This record gives sequence, C-alpha cells and structure tokens, in this order.
Amino acid sequence: MSAVKKKKLDAEFSVFKRKLNMVGKFEPREEYLYPLMKTVSYRDAETALDLTIMRYGEKVDQALREKGATIEKEIDENGTE
Repeated sequence: MSAVKKKKLDAEFSVFKRKLNMVGKFEPREEYLYPLMKTVSYRDAETALDLTIMRYGEKVDQALREKGATIEKEIDENGTE
C-alpha cells in the first residue's frame, strides 16, 4: 500500500475515533448513544472490530509459538537455557 493511501486511511480512522468519542459524550445517552447502539451498522462495526482483534491475537500467538520453538531449538542445540 502506498504511503499516500496509508496517510489517507489513517486520517479517516482518526476522524472515526473522534466522532465515536464525541457521540459517546452526548447526553442524554438514551436519546443519542443507545439508539445508535441498536443499529445494524453499529453491530457490523462492533463485529468487524471483534474479528480484527481476534485476527491480531492469532498473529501474536503464532509469533510467540514460533519464538518459543526457536528458543527451544537453541536450548536443544546448546544444551543450555
């Protein structure tokens, strides 16, 4: 992905976070936030975030397993910890 595209996407995400934070402060919540939370688009965004978190966790787990395997191999080769 090009640097220009990354910069554009980063800016869009910053705006999204600011809007989410802003709406979260609107009072009364019963009038603004809670109805938003009942929408399909909110649920879709929540699901997308959950899936991204899961995918990230899987990547971290895989990296830790690979690192552990490397360390175990070094221990086996060197006979030390």
